[in-house]
Amino acid sequence: MTERKPVTAEELGALYRDHRTSLTATARQAFRARGVPESVVSAEDIVRTAYTRALRDPAAIEYPVGYLRVVTRTEAANQARQCAEHRRLETLRTADPLRFDPTYCPDFTTLVGNRRAVEQALVGLTLPRRTAEWTTTAQARHRSSSVAAPANIGNPRRPGSTTTTAPNPVEGPGPKA
Repeated sequence: MTERKPVTAEELGALYRDHRTSLTATARQAFRARGVPESVVSAEDIVRTAYTRALRDPAAIEYPVGYLRVVTRTEAANQARQCAEHRRLETLRTADPLRFDPTYCPDFTTLVGNRRAVEQALVGLTLPRRTAEWTTTAQARHRSSSVAAPANIGNPRRPGSTTTTAPNPVEGPGPKA
């Protein structure tokens, strides 16, 4: 039994020159069969992706041409799946314009960068000016948190009651009638 000779990067380069057009035709055919337009992704990009994967570990590939064809078909199928999902979501959006998509969680690196920029800008200010900025920020936070606090803290009034003001605990319940 003869031992298999490992594929090298140079051999993959020769295979790329020899089989690129047939692999591109395979990718185009797979796109046409699944209804994926050429504007979504080009067949050449799929073939380049297949060769890129092959170049990661060329010695592990036993049948390089077959491997490249399978990777090309798999990548075309993945792109078709993504395109179908995109079409499905677009159909849902047009059917119900008030529909909300799932909440997008932003990348926090920009927030951290903004915070660092503010801190660096504050370092350049004089101490009284910096204190005034921090005080203003703290007061704004306090106002926004007090607005969000429940209205019945420190107030005996409950939903549905007719009490308009609460008695002041320092002054007592008020004059007796």
